[in-house]
Amino acid sequence: MTSKEKDLSQFYYQSDSSSEEEGYRYKKGANDKEGDAVATGQNREAKTSRMVSKFSNRIREDVIEPSHSTMKTIKESEALEITGKSRTKDKMDRATVEQVLDPRTRLILVKLMNNKVFQEINGCLSTGKEANVYHAFAPNEDYELAVKIYKTSIMVFKDRERYIAGEFRFRHGHCKGNPRKMIKLWAEKELRNLKRIQSAGLLCPEPVLVKANVLVMRFIGREMKAAPRLKDTDLTVERYSQLYLDLVKAIRILYQDCRLIHGDLSEYNLLYWEEKLYLIDVSQSVEHDHPYALEFLRRDCANVNIYFKKQGVRTFSLKSFFDFVTDIVNVTKENVNERLDALIAEAESNTAQEDDDVFAQIYIPRKLDDIPLDRMEADMKKLNGDLTYAKLTGLPENATAEEKKEEGEQSSDEEIHEEELSDNDSEESDPESSDDEDHEPAKEGGDAKGEEPEKKVGGLSKYDGMTKAER
Repeated sequence: MTSKEKDLSQFYYQSDSSSEEEGYRYKKGANDKEGDAVATGQNREAKTSRMVSKFSNRIREDVIEPSHSTMKTIKESEALEITGKSRTKDKMDRATVEQVLDPRTRLILVKLMNNKVFQEINGCLSTGKEANVYHAFAPNEDYELAVKIYKTSIMVFKDRERYIAGEFRFRHGHCKGNPRKMIKLWAEKELRNLKRIQSAGLLCPEPVLVKANVLVMRFIGREMKAAPRLKDTDLTVERYSQLYLDLVKAIRILYQDCRLIHGDLSEYNLLYWEEKLYLIDVSQSVEHDHPYALEFLRRDCANVNIYFKKQGVRTFSLKSFFDFVTDIVNVTKENVNERLDALIAEAESNTAQEDDDVFAQIYIPRKLDDIPLDRMEADMKKLNGDLTYAKLTGLPENATAEEKKEEGEQSSDEEIHEEELSDNDSEESDPESSDDEDHEPAKEGGDAKGEEPEKKVGGLSKYDGMTKAER
């Protein structure tokens, strides 16, 4: 191709033109577009140079020093980039294994291992709605440990608010939005509850320490084999009967001495080891001042009765069981076995299942301030002393009999008083009889000189001038 043909390749021919040269028109291609861009850039540079020359006297060409806070931020970011600690957060930071082992929890376990709390962690012993329990060996394998790790990222147990709200130990509040902070309080609460139970002489896992959402306890079992739950045992009826009595006494000690109520007591939260029962899972246990304390206690008693009835054990009535646990007057440490024998004799002759169903639904006040005085008196007269809150609040068993006796004495005093008033009215209406009586000595302890008669202690003078309602 000649040079002329190359030049003409950038044109196209129009056949309707008057001449051959005029028939060729310019055909734009890619090279021409690049040329236009270069020309546009040159124009911009020229425009910028003209503006700089125009405003050169108004532009500071010296270096502008940044502020101290800006320099500090720049240095910190550079240091993080050098050390490699500067990174963005993603989903992997919250990824969990077995629903409990997230990166933060694994870091806590590594720190405990470095501090020689335990030597190694083995497999999972049990899983639950709030935590998983793992087996571990102490340093030098002297003894075995149980490591309870609470769930933080994937929580199944979301009803903790009912066990926390209103309790004195959480009076300063708790963080509802951050689950890790709540779980930390939950783990610390179980540690304190275990220490209370152990100090009262009841059987439970011995607590070692707590760190965030990790609780370390002594292992109940032998050679990495955990003690079975009460649900998984197969014993005789006689053995179940003895365990039932032991558990009833343990619930009373837990209520009276430890000032605690388990809140979730059942065959799933009891371990059977060396022919004894061990209390576990006491993180939800509450104190007496909790608004639902008595409701939780009644539910615990009902759960225990239901399980042991299935095993063929003759259990106490729900109200007798509840009264035995909460009685603060008639049941003491010295006569607890005698009271149990009385309950056993009562259980053999008691077949009223309907009473348990009624008691399971009735309202139980925590203190006498929750009941109006008029309602309390009406309850005592109506129920013949069989009050739901009598033993709980320390009222004597024969309170109703004493009330009836006092009421009878008051009514007899009122009758005597009314008779004497009628006699006085008749004397005032009969002047002859009154003149004759002036010469006689006073019969009520006074004399003829007008001395006042002796005031009686109680009886008439005590209620003079008072209406029946006021008395």
